[in-house]
Amino acid sequence: MNLYSVCLKQNLRFAGQTAIVWALVLAAAMLAVSNYMIETSLCLLLVYPITPLEQGISFDFTNKRYRFYTRFAGITGGQWDALPDIVRVVLKYYAYGTTTTTKVGQVVNKKHAGYILLLSVRDSAQGIVVQEYDLQKRREAVEKAALLAQYLQVEVADYSQG
Repeated sequence: MNLYSVCLKQNLRFAGQTAIVWALVLAAAMLAVSNYMIETSLCLLLVYPITPLEQGISFDFTNKRYRFYTRFAGITGGQWDALPDIVRVVLKYYAYGTTTTTKVGQVVNKKHAGYILLLSVRDSAQGIVVQEYDLQKRREAVEKAALLAQYLQVEVADYSQG
């Protein structure tokens, strides 16, 4: 497998991605060939807010590169960078608390916890964050870590308290 993509954050406000892309194409075509500029503009304004936005990371293992991408309406953008020397795939448990005060003065304490999947770079204190997972998705995190380690031919360091 040449390309491997991991969706970091996906904001799908509407399930029919293909339908939305075709609606945008149709609206643009209508704008180009008709005099219905107001109607076409309204169509575009209605379709735009429900168009999915996806952000993630892609790997091209053959050419040893990666990129953080953004995909909108079927168009993907993001600059490819050389993949540094990865020494291991790390899966870590994290937890932290936050305290906020509402407008009416009520103090709200929240605990945030989950798993983070990252690539450990040789001779570097910083790694490449691949994805964060909720506590309920530990199995998926472990599977993705194993798959990445297989492609990169490195070990998995599992610190997920599991």
